[in-house]
Amino acid sequence: MSEGIVARGQKTVVRWFQREDVDRRQQWPRHTDPLYSHNDPRPMSPRERDLWYLEHTANAGYRIFAIDDRYGNLIGWITLRHVNPAAGSSVLGIALDPTVMGMGYGTDAMVAFLEYYFRDMGFREMRLDVAAFNERAMRCYEKCGFRYVGQHWTEHPSSAFPAVFTDPKYRNVMRYFRRSLLGVEVLYHDMVVDLPSFLNRPSTVRNNEQINEQMETHRIRRPARR
Repeated sequence: MSEGIVARGQKTVVRWFQREDVDRRQQWPRHTDPLYSHNDPRPMSPRERDLWYLEHTANAGYRIFAIDDRYGNLIGWITLRHVNPAAGSSVLGIALDPTVMGMGYGTDAMVAFLEYYFRDMGFREMRLDVAAFNERAMRCYEKCGFRYVGQHWTEHPSSAFPAVFTDPKYRNVMRYFRRSLLGVEVLYHDMVVDLPSFLNRPSTVRNNEQINEQMETHRIRRPARR
């Protein structure tokens, strides 16, 4: 599809999201790692897909863009929430087809889109939060010039991460989860990028230990249970 193109990368094309893209996303395979299964699209009837599209495109504080590969296949989307033109800011969301994750498509699309975001849309900064266990996403954001400004814990139902406390394969990320009264809490890093940071984005990225050093001054203590 070539309608409404806003940015072109080396591997990707970013364009305005269309109604048929809802159907195309429903065909993506499910994540094989349960840690990411909460990102899988829920089953929807054609009527529900119509309503979903209308709800997300009619909202003045929300923008949604499709990511295509060079062959026109829908491989992802970019969302902007809490869009505030007066403040020149928004909150980023991005999702990729599980079969293309780890291949550089996300970084390629984000770099191209940020050019459009800052220069054509005229925004001044973009914010996001990313799960601390998602090192692949953090590397992508660092390559785009995002920097760490804080962290917080967010509660999820236990069903979203059923095996994290029992499966040995999650031993290295278990520290980013903790049990709560209503389910499980996940640690998120808060990140922000502005035009100078984007233009001076680093050529190398850091590991979690280096991230934690930077985050030390922004450490949020676990609140006492009532």
